[in-house]
Amino acid sequence: MRHNPKSSNRRTDGFTLVELLVVIAVIGLLISLLIPAISSVREAANRAMCSSRMRQCGIAMHTYAGSHGGYLPKVTGHGLDADESWIAKLGPYLEEVDVIRICPTDPEADYRLENNLTSYVLNGFCARVDEEDHADEEEHEHEEGHEHSALAGAYSNLYRLHSASSTIMLFEAAAGAHGDHVDSWDWFSEEAHHEHEHEEHELFDEIAAEIAIDRHGDGANYLYADGHVENISSDQVHDWIHEGTEAVNFARPR
Repeated sequence: MRHNPKSSNRRTDGFTLVELLVVIAVIGLLISLLIPAISSVREAANRAMCSSRMRQCGIAMHTYAGSHGGYLPKVTGHGLDADESWIAKLGPYLEEVDVIRICPTDPEADYRLENNLTSYVLNGFCARVDEEDHADEEEHEHEEGHEHSALAGAYSNLYRLHSASSTIMLFEAAAGAHGDHVDSWDWFSEEAHHEHEHEEHELFDEIAAEIAIDRHGDGANYLYADGHVENISSDQVHDWIHEGTEAVNFARPR
């Protein structure tokens, strides 16, 4: 009988079932490793984009102030509607204001766009609420009819800040917070301190109802009056609240 080389050298092309299962398992493992990395990269990109947008708002604030004797635009809730908010007044100083005023990770981005709102809220201590030009701000400390002017009006002029690099100008707005500024003067007031003296979580919840504490992972972005942006962790905010006195109110200008 002659030897048939074709029979002895025959081999089967393709994968066996075991090999196919091994390949699928390896691919699944790689995907499981890549998904968190991709998510982390996306979050970092959104945090950086939010920071950039806040910084552009800060630049526009300074440009506006330079044209108005150092004063910031007024805030809503004191006779002004959303069309006259500070972000609307910054429109001429910002390119694509409808993009800049929204944080890419804001869960209420669409709602804010539709209602002329912004993902960023002005620190109440820096909010201009008076109808006059504040020729002499001391005259407004006891003014009736504007209960916040003694606090907010005193710092609505950028040129009169003692330390712009340590004064927070903008916070990220919490979900459900639909104003253009926050009542930061109330956070660590004596009344709030006594009310929440033994329940820090209540004070934390009260602040977190106005500003986003953990919009970007374990922290959020904060714009300072000199134009720089910092990402501050929620743990740091917890520490500030733990001290719980007006003297350590992190929103108060320094």
